[in-house]
Order: sequence, then C-alpha cells, then structure tokens
Amino acid sequence: MVQRAKFRLAPAADAAALPTRDLSAHLTSARLSEADSKALLREAGIALPEEVLVTEKRALDDAIARIGFPLVMKIQSRDIPHKSEIGGVRVNIATKGEVFMAYEALLENARRHRPDAVIQGALVGPMAKKGVEIIIGTMLDETFGPMIMVGLGGITTELFRDVIYRPAPVSATEASAMLDELKAAPLLHGFRGAAKADVAALSRLIAQVSVLAARYSRQISEIELNPALVHPEGQGVTIVDALVVRKSTS
Repeated sequence: MVQRAKFRLAPAADAAALPTRDLSAHLTSARLSEADSKALLREAGIALPEEVLVTEKRALDDAIARIGFPLVMKIQSRDIPHKSEIGGVRVNIATKGEVFMAYEALLENARRHRPDAVIQGALVGPMAKKGVEIIIGTMLDETFGPMIMVGLGGITTELFRDVIYRPAPVSATEASAMLDELKAAPLLHGFRGAAKADVAALSRLIAQVSVLAARYSRQISEIELNPALVHPEGQGVTIVDALVVRKSTS
C-alpha cells in the first residue's frame, strides 16, 4: 500500500515521451520476430542501432558496407523467439569471410533445429559497446492493466529476480526511482570505481516503453528489451535485443 501511495504521488507520466503514430501496420502478423519488433519500436520513436535484414547471400556486401566491423548476425523468424538456443546468433564478426560463413551457419542451424520455421533472413547489426545489462519489460495484469518492469539484465534476471514493477505509464522521474530500488542499483552509480552509467537516458527509455505499453494495451501484451546496455554518462543506452508480443484475439 505504501508503494502504491508513492506511485500515486509521483509525477505524471511524460505525455510527450513518444510521438503519436499509427503502428497498426506493424501488428498484422500473429507473431513478431526481433526484426519486426525493432521496426515497430523505431516507428514508435524509440532509438535503436542501425541494422539490416539480409534475405539473400548477395546482399551481405551491402550490409557490411552499412554496418561495418565488428558486427553481430542473428537468424530471424517469427517461429524462433529464442535464437541463441538453436545456434542462431553470431557475435564479434570481424572479417568479410566470417560474415559469409556465419550466414550459412545460421541458416543451417535454423533448418536443422526448426525445419518448420519460416525464415525471414539474418539481421546484421553493429557489435554493441560494453555497458550495464538491464532488462525492460511490460506485461498486462488482469487487475492493474499494463505494467512496466525493470531489472538486472541478461540471464541473471531469472537467477536473481532483481526486478521492480509499476503500473504503466511512468514518468522518467518515476523510472529513476524504480532503478534506485534495485539491489543492483550500485552498478549504475559507479560501483568499485566503474564509470557512472547514463541513468538519465535509461530512465527516459523506461518511460517511453511504458507509454507505448499503455497506449497500445489493446494490441500489445508484452514488450521485452533484454538486454539494454547502459553506457557511461552521456553515452546513452543500446537496445541489443527486443521482442514485442501481440495480444491474443482469442
């Protein structure tokens, strides 16, 4: 009750956190891949690194020219939400030869592990700089409606369950307060001599995602950014992986 009272007394959500745009064209498929999800997020006004969806081998040269080295490649399919489990991710690719070999390997792994999956191609993107791994997520609660969640990112989310929830949407100020409640909060504030993380940019991102979840609660059931890498102050946040889940119409 005390936490709920604090939330009600917090500043109102930032109404201008996201521009008002029609995202219906991105929600026509029953399921979204990472590429689909990131396209929706970009259209909504959320900043992501430039990436190229390569659908045929001869397009790899152009993708390399646009992205540069080192880069990351990930198989894309609406039928394969967990790419790493089937060998669908390659990181730290530094040469043209590695790119072509990785492309063939990703397709082969997908065909072997998920022969029924419809493959969209391979997503080619820049290798992200190091940062504090954070997960940002939304979900629909039967009682409270859209909720925003933030926690320690990567696989440690499931291990430590260091997460904080609020009803969505939240302001950047409230998002910052959520971050301060995390047990891992010292990692964002220069733990053991490390550079302080860009908490302001992270708070703005959390607010943006919360506004999106609230605005499209009739069409979107979940959003997950995991991990989002928080860089030193002034250097922003990089969304490494993202998944948007449509609300079931059944």
